[in-house]
Amino acid sequence: MVAWSATRAALGLPLYLNDGGHQIRDLVHVDDIAEATVRALVSPSARTGTLNVGTGIPNAIREVAALVGKHFPNVEITETSYRFHRTRLERVLTQTSKRSTI
Repeated sequence: MVAWSATRAALGLPLYLNDGGHQIRDLVHVDDIAEATVRALVSPSARTGTLNVGTGIPNAIREVAALVGKHFPNVEITETSYRFHRTRLERVLTQTSKRSTI
């Protein structure tokens, strides 16, 4: 998310904040994920169950965009609204929902 936003800003492309960018993410450095993965591979107690790697620090997408904007002051930050539409899926795959009713 951070690299993607910085790359778009460096290229002069806008940053889009879907639904206002209020979504929360736990931003973890790839080195921390790699280290946790290696440790989990050699840890007997990690053989069962699921381990979530994270910092425990919530970050709103809009806050990340604002930080990127400080480094790229000319970047346009645009709020958008995204809603999934099944039209193409249904047309291409001739698929309709059989189980999902929400």
